[in-house]
Amino acid sequence: MGNLEPTSPQEALAPLAAVREALVEAANRVPPERRREQFLGDWDLVDLIAHLIGWDRTNLKAIDDFLAGRLPAFYGAYDPGWASFNATLVARHGHDDWDALLTALRQSFADFQARLSGLPASEIDRDRGVVWQGRSVTIGRLLRAALRDESEHLEQVRRFAHGCPARPQQRPLFHGASTGRGLRGPAGARGARIRLSPNDDDRDPQAPASDGLTVTELLPDVTISTR
Repeated sequence: MGNLEPTSPQEALAPLAAVREALVEAANRVPPERRREQFLGDWDLVDLIAHLIGWDRTNLKAIDDFLAGRLPAFYGAYDPGWASFNATLVARHGHDDWDALLTALRQSFADFQARLSGLPASEIDRDRGVVWQGRSVTIGRLLRAALRDESEHLEQVRRFAHGCPARPQQRPLFHGASTGRGLRGPAGARGARIRLSPNDDDRDPQAPASDGLTVTELLPDVTISTR
């Protein structure tokens, strides 16, 4: 097999950007009167979008911590499933103006993309000795866990938009740092390849492995290799 290391931060971001775009499209297909209907535990669609905004902002700050060789501050807020931290993010970023909420979501992801795109490709998986609970964590692992989390949310929102019950939640609702190495894909995400460990939940040692749909099944032009 060829080298799976990203040749640019844009390639590393492409799969996540494709999933995020599809997630926003799916959310917009949910009728306005159902946006406050709970479908993920006690979360509704507004809560889920607020959660994504909050993690965009959290991950943006985490980049600077990683570059400085520091453990990102959010790790200090850990509890099972990141329940308290997620509740804080939802309360901080959620509101009932749908258009303003989606504008904030686009801006938070654009800010994250801009910061990451300014880095050398070598920084994506550089091991700077940052360790959490005995595991090395990097920017690339943050990206891969975000991809898996948002892929799961995409499936859930699509099912909700079509009037189907969400699949039982297999993993806590969070973005985190995976144990896999290597992300690759052209800027448009077509044919993008992401190499992931089958168990990538560094941020929650109590989380079971996800057995939901893969990114390949959700977006046929984005493929995952676990080798």
